[in-house]
Amino acid sequence: MENGKTAGYTTGQILKFVIPSLIGALAFIMPIPDKGTFNTALGLLIDWGKGDLKAYLPTAAMTAVVLSAAASLFAVLARPRSIMENTFLRELLCVSPFWLASRVLGAVLTVFLLPPFAWYSCM
Repeated sequence: MENGKTAGYTTGQILKFVIPSLIGALAFIMPIPDKGTFNTALGLLIDWGKGDLKAYLPTAAMTAVVLSAAASLFAVLARPRSIMENTFLRELLCVSPFWLASRVLGAVLTVFLLPPFAWYSCM
């Protein structure tokens, strides 16, 4: 794209863009008949998930929040070599004091404010 020239794309590069784009567009906008009404593929997937996974979602959310806080606290305080040498983990877990406090506060509030049924829904 220097000096007014446009970049040429190969057929493979174009297909790598077009195929996933079409799949995504169809998931969001293609109507599918379902029980006398119309829904999208993504809507059907969400409805299925809400029905079958409803009992597990509070526990899964609580687990994710608590693990995130614990892992960040460990990474910031202990600074283990395995995390410090891995760019992805370092950027994910070694956060500023504000975000560390936010994660820890979120974990504490989640554990103490989540209804007890969520604690036992997976047991």
